[in-house]
Amino acid sequence: MKRQLLGFLSLFVCSGLLAQGRLDVLPYWKMYQAKTPHTYHLLMEQAMEQLEARNSRVARIKAPGDWQSYRDDLRGKLQKSLGAFPGKTPLNAKITSTVESDGITVENILYESLPGYYVSASFFRKKELAGRKLPVIVFCSGHSANGYRSEAYQIIMLNYAKKGFAVLAFDPVGQGERVQYRKADGKPAMGTTHDHSYSGSGAFLLGYSPAKYFIWDGIRAIDYLETRRDVDTGRIGIAGRSGGGTQSSYIAAIDDRVTAAAPECYITTYEMLLKSSGPQDAEQVFLSGIANGIDIPDLLHMRAPKPTLVVTTTNDIFSIQGVQDMKEELSRLYRMNGKEEDFQVVEDNAGHASTKLNREACYRFFSKYLNNPCNTSDEDVKPFPDEQLYASKGGDVFGIPGSRRLGEVIAASEGESRHKTEIGGEALAGILNYKSSGTQKSSSIFSGTILARNYSVDKYLVKAPAGYYLPVLVFRNGPAAAGEGKVALYLDDKGKASDTTMILGLLKKYSQVVCADLSGIGELKEYYNWQGDASIDKTPLNLWYLALLTNQTLAQYRVGEIDALCRFIGAKLPAAGVSGLASGTTTTDLLHWASVNRGKLDQLMLINPILSFRSLVGAKSYKPVYLLGTPGSMLSSYDLPDLYAQFTAGKLRLINPVDSNGEVLEKTAAGIDARIPRETLVFVKDAQEGI
Repeated sequence: MKRQLLGFLSLFVCSGLLAQGRLDVLPYWKMYQAKTPHTYHLLMEQAMEQLEARNSRVARIKAPGDWQSYRDDLRGKLQKSLGAFPGKTPLNAKITSTVESDGITVENILYESLPGYYVSASFFRKKELAGRKLPVIVFCSGHSANGYRSEAYQIIMLNYAKKGFAVLAFDPVGQGERVQYRKADGKPAMGTTHDHSYSGSGAFLLGYSPAKYFIWDGIRAIDYLETRRDVDTGRIGIAGRSGGGTQSSYIAAIDDRVTAAAPECYITTYEMLLKSSGPQDAEQVFLSGIANGIDIPDLLHMRAPKPTLVVTTTNDIFSIQGVQDMKEELSRLYRMNGKEEDFQVVEDNAGHASTKLNREACYRFFSKYLNNPCNTSDEDVKPFPDEQLYASKGGDVFGIPGSRRLGEVIAASEGESRHKTEIGGEALAGILNYKSSGTQKSSSIFSGTILARNYSVDKYLVKAPAGYYLPVLVFRNGPAAAGEGKVALYLDDKGKASDTTMILGLLKKYSQVVCADLSGIGELKEYYNWQGDASIDKTPLNLWYLALLTNQTLAQYRVGEIDALCRFIGAKLPAAGVSGLASGTTTTDLLHWASVNRGKLDQLMLINPILSFRSLVGAKSYKPVYLLGTPGSMLSSYDLPDLYAQFTAGKLRLINPVDSNGEVLEKTAAGIDARIPRETLVFVKDAQEGI
């Protein structure tokens, strides 16, 4: 009874210390405190080197032949990032309704860009021009919940129609009639950029960008136009603003049928974008794009020297300085090719918005290059109500039997994932972009001791390979305690001292327990503090996207940090045996380290580990935080079961494993990968029982 009371008092004392912040290490050291967002700056160092290499290559273009070679090379690089496009299948296009107003006829259309992958669209034309072959503008809408039905987009589309152009507008997935996640009342459950990122990010694990499907929808839109007798397919233009500026830039770069393109409020340079707003949502991220020499202006290079109008505003979220840099680069090359007039940039003094000046520049541009003389002034128009532009029942294509969401389409492309059944430590390190610190001497700063009954806590700062410091706590047993010569390295995604019950329990078996915060955790939470349009469930996916763009990983830093912790333990206790324990998302980091550095841990115990990253691909619901631990294209090389399978009997315990939502699996759960040794799975009420 006395021993139980002392244990309770020890726990109470430790919990009190934690509540008072006395187990924090960094506040004492002003020089070493977290810098926001530190990991982003580390990733940016590599990004800037890659972009400089790309800029140097562009500067060496001196003749039209050089430029052609550069463009050909770019197309190959972009295709590598996108992966192969699927084969063309029947569009099954049908006009579901027709409406008229203010002299404009609209046909609402459904087509399948892939089997069961429905695209909602509307075809606008002037009523009096029925039966005539018209020049057409494919219109891509930005991130509006109602897609192209937004009044801001209808203003320019209806102006095009009044001026004698046909317009085909279609919803990007996640918008308008293609909203994928809805509440019980039918309203969107998340914003459009979140919808894109949540549904599309699984593609990166398979080795390509979800941009492929956004482009494919546009390619199939043009295929549909080719079936219409009232469209002059020799006069196809494309336009769009914001996310539509992105999508129209992509389609114009890929599809040679586009005669003239006018992307709006998107084109800048990666350098200026990454230094300001940062990476955008998933479809705006090319996997290893920057690493492979692709910059945003390269989308314009790929379609050059065809007519292009870049539409900009001076106070846009997409940097105007990047626009100016892009303009200088492209203008030189168009001029060199004798096509100076075919590359234009228009800017207005405004924010991220459509302006009358910019709209009228678009009318003039398309009037000239699509050979359609017309009134190029902005005219008053009468927007259609949303419901009049619905092609599907209730404005929801996912109510159609057999309709598939983007995640399901991505999951069905599993044929693009060809992971091996075994992966060596050196190969894994390469995929993680992790370089072992080898024999580098451990560097640490002792920061004081806290005494409690029967144990003490030493505080340290331990230097990580990238030069910053990790806050570390070393819990030490009193003299003659159990577990002499045995050390536990314990990592917890909630913070180094968040579970004092677990730590004190470990002290019954180990002489010392070393706890640390890794990047993005506890005192280093600010190291991951990059908020962007894909910050979902408090998870900074935009930070992960920067790693994907530059062929880096977030795991490379955490695995390097574990390296530093193990060197720290080795310096303090060179003869001690070390067991590694981790809880939550840190389980993947420790698993990666242990898989690269095989045999260096006596035992590996993972609490609430996710069993497979493949389970995230196509999951209708998952915790996005799991993505942060993944390298791009990983499923083409390995999945977590391949790593679990490489540990010998008795060396690995997977305690209360979880599914893609972080929910603990049942012992009899179906679908547990056969590669995972069953003896490693431990199901207990209290995780301590499994240690």
